[in-house]
Amino acid sequence: MNKQRNLKIAKLLYAIEYLGRYCKCCGFDGFEEPWFMDFHHINKNTKEFEVKNKVMNGVFKNFKNEIDKCELLCGRCHRKKHSYYNDFKENKEFIYSRLNELRESGGIINICRKFTFEEIENIIKMNEDGSSLKEISKKTGIEYYSVRNQLRKANKFIKNDRNKRNINIDEIIKLYNENNSLRSIGKIFGVSYMTIGNRLRKSGYDIKTGWDRIGKNEDEIIKYYNKGIPIYKVSNICKVSQFVVKNVLIKNNIKIRNSHSKLIDVDIEILNELKKLGLSYKEIAKRYNVSTNAIRTKMHLNL
Repeated sequence: MNKQRNLKIAKLLYAIEYLGRYCKCCGFDGFEEPWFMDFHHINKNTKEFEVKNKVMNGVFKNFKNEIDKCELLCGRCHRKKHSYYNDFKENKEFIYSRLNELRESGGIINICRKFTFEEIENIIKMNEDGSSLKEISKKTGIEYYSVRNQLRKANKFIKNDRNKRNINIDEIIKLYNENNSLRSIGKIFGVSYMTIGNRLRKSGYDIKTGWDRIGKNEDEIIKYYNKGIPIYKVSNICKVSQFVVKNVLIKNNIKIRNSHSKLIDVDIEILNELKKLGLSYKEIAKRYNVSTNAIRTKMHLNL
């Protein structure tokens, strides 16, 4: 009997019972096959992490807030929520016609077929009306890449979903002038850093590199690091990458600490006494402002 595995299943059953035990769509009983149940986030914008593995390997109360954002679905119903299920229902006739072509050709379809003049005109008109490649493909039943190729041949501007995003350029400029990186701004608006960079360039901005954005932050980086703050936290505070932080430290001949070097001056006997008093590695680490691994490494190696 695998006690650890059984405990994980029990934790999963507890979370399943908390959300009502049965699939919200089809009524499947989650206690019959708990591993077949999924936690579906009702609003994907509020999702912070996947719940299932966290529940099985952690403590329920730590993830309760995230579980409250979910509804219980069986695997089949969950796949319908996240797949091309609706497209399949709406375009069955077209899909089966392509299936027949595949059967006749032995699994090969030439997508570079010849288009009629009317089809090409329709593609161009829909593109000029503001439809994206996906929308044109869906409405006409023509493959996505074929639509794109026809527009390129006609030297037409291709409108994609990213171009349609409603991003306020004034907000981007404000955040950028506050020394935020392109990546951090991109995360705020849900787009890539390249999209943010392109918007700024179109507005006449020169994109700064990490080094250009340091400015007075170089002294701050050194100050925070000398206080014992780890590199990843200094990176977040000063709004530059960890790579930039490390290079600033190297440039100023500051030795970069390893995970347990801060504890070199702490007597191992003191740590052993704290452990005997019942303090966990995490509690000891918090007292000395280092990672749990730093304490564990020092005590195990008697550094």
